[in-house]
Amino acid sequence: MKTLYLDCFSGISGDMFLGTLIDLGLDLELLNRELAGLGENAHRVSAREVTRGGLRGIHCEVHAGTGKGLNNLPAIEAALGNSRLADAVKERSRNIFRSLAAIEGELHGKDPEEIHFHELGAVDTLVDVVGACIGLEALEIEKLLCSPLNLGSGTVKAEHGTLPVPSPAAAALLRGRSVYSSGLKGELVTPTGAAVVAALAEESSTFPPMAVDRIGYGAGPREYADHPNLLRGFLGDLKEASIREERVVVIETTIDDMNPQNYVHLMDRLFEDGAREVFLTPVIMKKNRPGTLVTIIVPGDKMPVVTRRIFEETTTIGFRFKETDRIELEQRIVPVSTRFGRIGVKASSYQGEVMQATPEFDDCRRAARDRRVPLKQVQEEALAAYRAAKGKKK
Repeated sequence: MKTLYLDCFSGISGDMFLGTLIDLGLDLELLNRELAGLGENAHRVSAREVTRGGLRGIHCEVHAGTGKGLNNLPAIEAALGNSRLADAVKERSRNIFRSLAAIEGELHGKDPEEIHFHELGAVDTLVDVVGACIGLEALEIEKLLCSPLNLGSGTVKAEHGTLPVPSPAAAALLRGRSVYSSGLKGELVTPTGAAVVAALAEESSTFPPMAVDRIGYGAGPREYADHPNLLRGFLGDLKEASIREERVVVIETTIDDMNPQNYVHLMDRLFEDGAREVFLTPVIMKKNRPGTLVTIIVPGDKMPVVTRRIFEETTTIGFRFKETDRIELEQRIVPVSTRFGRIGVKASSYQGEVMQATPEFDDCRRAARDRRVPLKQVQEEALAAYRAAKGKKK
């Protein structure tokens, strides 16, 4: 699987990410040609090689077009909808801007559609976000991984005054992510960089097993005396691992005043939003009231959408969450032939050895209904067929 791993030892910003993609092979002419698809709002990107801390990298600059600045969600979505950009680029860009607007709305107590992206520099942000999505599509990157993020420290000047680092928007977008500060003074993770990571990248706490093909460097605008202000990207093929490790967030909330029928709908929507697991536990709450403990396990980058879903679809007024690690065996579906038809068997392996083999429930249930036989009979024969096929290969 073609994968880009971002080493964020000096944080990430929109222009650093774009510079990294260009250094990895994104053609600048193609990028500007695609950006021209935004019509009268088109802008142009220039790129040049610079040094940061003695190392080379690509620094990008945005040159504004003649169109009006797009600094609110409705205007940006309209421009994307009317553009000639590829559908995948439009959809990714929309998701990033929606997450930005949702966070800004949360911080300022406004509806996301009323938010103006003052702090983000509307023109630069538009190009950085859309350009990043163009680059991922052009380089045919299937998976984006990201290291823990170096935030920097101190304060940053913004339209609303002097703000702490990370800025409130960047901090909110990075909920559930692994972050740290090396003590370097300055804003290393910008709201745009945080939004790109939150919407598109999975966290990887260690360097992933991959065959590296190319390494690219995107340069930030600031220079530090003894620190290379660069984003490093490793592009290559991700190797299959025997286990899958990821950083996740465990969310819990207790509810005692919700229609029980609504939990089915809630669970379906949470899984659509990217939750790894959702389960319900009966509990006795204060004043001896019976209630339900809702537990959700979700990747950190899905926190903003899951947070909104919880408040939209439940009666809770708050929840608790904690970050933790999750390990899962490598899984693949092995089709087997039975007298009831083809059934998929999920084989879970560790270091090449199958630890668990489980017939797919939906396949078995469908076969049991079609053939009017007991479900457990289909399951038993599917498992027997899998074991027989496995024995023949030895």
